[in-house]
Amino acid sequence: MQDLARSTFDRQIAANRYPGRGLVIGRCDAAGGGRGEGSWFLIYWIMGRSEHSRNRQFVNEGGVLRTQAFNPALVVDPSLIIYEAMLELPRIQLVSNGDQTRTLYEALQRGQSFESALQTRAHEPDAPHYTPRISGMLDLRGGAPSVTLSILRSNPRDPSLTDRTFFQLAEPAPGFGRGE
Repeated sequence: MQDLARSTFDRQIAANRYPGRGLVIGRCDAAGGGRGEGSWFLIYWIMGRSEHSRNRQFVNEGGVLRTQAFNPALVVDPSLIIYEAMLELPRIQLVSNGDQTRTLYEALQRGQSFESALQTRAHEPDAPHYTPRISGMLDLRGGAPSVTLSILRSNPRDPSLTDRTFFQLAEPAPGFGRGE
């Protein structure tokens, strides 16, 4: 399995000039960092296109993974680069590539669904790219773990519209994950 992980990483990330952003939700295997087969992992990465987007770093504070400016003096518009990338509710883990993480968090606190929360959001307003918003949720509240992923992307015929796709995924086997 380590060979598969390494070849996937080499092909999708290391050899890719612009891997963009992505997320993975998965289960640890028996060797999973000492945590064992019942543990889960969430992975998130970003790579900016512009100098402005590359002027950020991850900070982990109090269980919240967020971005912050590497050099605050260079920030022009923080709205698309500064956000909470991972948030946690009791038995729920959220991850996304933008401020929709907070939208999800607040909606779930009010008893709303992952899907209904993202109906209020659209792809990023960064023409001409219209960066998709990707989000994931690991829900451990019920009997069986639930993994949900979504992507909000611009409509190919009319970029002012957002196409929303949601995926309810089967529980991954130990040592594997699913992502966008």
